[in-house]
Amino acid sequence: MLHPHFMAEGLAVRAAITAALAADVSYILIESDCQELVKAINARVLLSEIHDIISNILISSKSFELFVCRFISRKANVVCML
Repeated sequence: MLHPHFMAEGLAVRAAITAALAADVSYILIESDCQELVKAINARVLLSEIHDIISNILISSKSFELFVCRFISRKANVVCML
C-alpha cells in the first residue's frame, strides 16, 4: 500500500518539473521525502496508482541535461514545510 501523500507528492514533482522546463532550466535536482515515489522514478516503474503522473515525470525528465531525483528524510525536508 502506498503512503497517503504519494499522489500529492507526485503532482508536486510534476509541477516543479513543468515550471523548470518553462524557465528553461537545464539541470534539476528533485528531493522528496516520499521514498516510494523516488524509487519509482529512479527505477522508471509506472505504478498503477499514479501511472500517468510518473509517466509525465519520466517523459519530461528527458528534456533536462541532468535530472536527479533523490530521497531525503522528512526531518531534512524543512524547506517545503515552511
